Amino acid sequence: MKLPASGNCLPYPLDNEVFESECLLYIGRGDCYALATMEWLGLNHMHIYMACLYDMIPADKMGKSFGYMNPSHVSPSRVENALKTRITRTQAIANRLAKARPSQFIFIPYNPSAH
Repeated sequence: MKLPASGNCLPYPLDNEVFESECLLYIGRGDCYALATMEWLGLNHMHIYMACLYDMIPADKMGKSFGYMNPSHVSPSRVENALKTRITRTQAIANRLAKARPSQFIFIPYNPSAH
């Protein structure tokens, strides 16, 4: 696979259905290295992992029985931002749950330490 002209990252679009909001990720060389060495697993890794899980879950006649919350909408980027962004993050959770089908489980990954 050849990297784009910037040479630093590959764009990875996620379907609207995964998080109920469109998302375009950029997978950088650092992300690949961190994954290969298991040194660090960040938001990009979580996004892609959840997108792969979503693709593997079979749908019934009413759709998928599981859904996902975008982890970047719930986990604070830094510990000092946790209190400042609490209302915004709470509203994002409420919005995602409102889009869920009845009896659908929504996985909400949360990293309280923002590491």
